[in-house]
Amino acid sequence: MNKDPRLITAKTLILLLLLLPPAFAQERLSSVIKQVQPSVVTITTHDESGRAVGQGSGFFVNETGHIITNHHVMDAAIQAEI
Repeated sequence: MNKDPRLITAKTLILLLLLLPPAFAQERLSSVIKQVQPSVVTITTHDESGRAVGQGSGFFVNETGHIITNHHVMDAAIQAEI
């Protein structure tokens, strides 16, 4: 019975990931959140009468102040507030 060594390695890796304590994953996630949180913004969109019509999120991509968001956030907007 020949076993592919790559299959054994993948099984071992999966087993190790399952055995990692949840605190390790939570600690890593917390670290990532702390790093990116300052660049995340909330966007409120308004129609032509100034009434709020939607809300979404985005993030700064450079020091000039350019923000990226999803198309649907800005699709029907006449004005947006960050």
